[in-house]
Amino acid sequence: MFNYKLRNFTPCAKLFVGMTTILMLGVVLWSMLIFYVDKGLIDEGTVPDYMVEEQSDAIDDYVKDAYVDAVDIVNDSLSELAPDWDTNFAEESTEVTDPELLTEIFIESDIEGDGVPLIDEIVDEEAEYDWVMHLRHNVGLAHTHINGQTLLYFVLVLFLVLTGVKPKLKRILTVVFGVTIFTHTIGLTGEGFHWIFDDLLAVSGVGLLVLIPYISFLVLAELFKKPDADLSK
Repeated sequence: MFNYKLRNFTPCAKLFVGMTTILMLGVVLWSMLIFYVDKGLIDEGTVPDYMVEEQSDAIDDYVKDAYVDAVDIVNDSLSELAPDWDTNFAEESTEVTDPELLTEIFIESDIEGDGVPLIDEIVDEEAEYDWVMHLRHNVGLAHTHINGQTLLYFVLVLFLVLTGVKPKLKRILTVVFGVTIFTHTIGLTGEGFHWIFDDLLAVSGVGLLVLIPYISFLVLAELFKKPDADLSK
């Protein structure tokens, strides 16, 4: 009866299994490289305080300039003559200076009479659009990850089954590996929306970085073991 352990494979088959396992270890290596690059990017936590303050002032100035530009555009739109930026009619615009009219344009009163700037509605619409785009990005990235990780799962668990590892440990690794991939997909889908998803992504990511090398080590160790003495029994 033929023994289907990796140690009894032909040299060519062992070479194939070994190269495949090493390539899968490359997935872990490049994942760690991506993590290192992301954490190595310059942010507010890695630059001097004075640079952060200057950046904050620049953002405030940008918001103020944008608001002034919005007022000018509304004034041009309400003018009786063509605005300054109209190249078809070289006439000057009529500036709207009536505070009540500007208030009516930019302020939408609610039931209590408190005003809410119209620009806030625009920001809310942009935030909703960003939310949809962020979710779409997460779902696409999660789909790509689960495709690749499922392939890794299939190959590594298949090789694991062909090793001499105890059956109980095989079952534990098979279940934990699959659950970790599923958890990683959920965390990646909701990443950035709630801290729970961020924690799931972080914990499952560390789990994958531990499980893949560990299973790969078991497979490679099996390849270097001597074949069984008598395969006919």
